[in-house]
Amino acid sequence: MALLGPVAFFQFFTSPEDHYQRADIATLIRWLRMFTFLLAIFTPALYVAIVSYHQELLPTSLLINLSAQREQVPFPAFVGIGHLLDFLIK
Repeated sequence: MALLGPVAFFQFFTSPEDHYQRADIATLIRWLRMFTFLLAIFTPALYVAIVSYHQELLPTSLLINLSAQREQVPFPAFVGIGHLLDFLIK
């Protein structure tokens, strides 16, 4: 087990390779890491919210397609996302 504190949250987005890049390229890569982190955090939650609670936001053809795919899955959407995240963490 490693000690992760005390550190600032944004220190997790820096990499040792950033020091060997030009400053503008390293900053761009760091911003890209932050953006993909936020995307990875909010995309599953957005999917569950739209599929489970706000179906009226989806076009009818997409909703029918998603419903046909979800018929063969024995779990609700939030349990499926929970299993996906559990698999990714391990």
